[in-house]
Amino acid sequence: MTWPAQGAERLSLPRLFRAGPVMLDLFHRDGLARGRWLRLHPREFEVLWHLAECAPEPVSQDRLLRDVWRLDFDPETNRVAVAICRIRAKMRAVGLRGLIATIPARGYLLRPGAEALDSLSRLGNDAAIQSAAGEINGVSGKRSDFDRVG
Repeated sequence: MTWPAQGAERLSLPRLFRAGPVMLDLFHRDGLARGRWLRLHPREFEVLWHLAECAPEPVSQDRLLRDVWRLDFDPETNRVAVAICRIRAKMRAVGLRGLIATIPARGYLLRPGAEALDSLSRLGNDAAIQSAAGEINGVSGKRSDFDRVG
């Protein structure tokens, strides 16, 4: 990917992405739920981010292997199921259950739960959310240098 010339607008991913009660933070590559970091492994974070981006459609195991693991073949392992299991366990540890559904023959779905996905929306410059995430980390709510454009 090439960046536009200086002064031109840059294309960028949002730093924060809300997936129901979980705030995914691209800078920290982790999820924040109920004031606690989920402590996601990098692949777990990528899987959860991908499920959030694709919601409300289920994501097949083949697509996760291709988009997250960058594999164009089935390695005949259960690596996707293991990642999903670990994400679910980390969510249960903060009191969140049932956010990821297994749809037989279709894949995995980030879905509404009793307390969960009332909306899936991208957050770009929401100062209140960034401030809350920053306070939890012991830093100011100001945008970091990572987020600055131009």
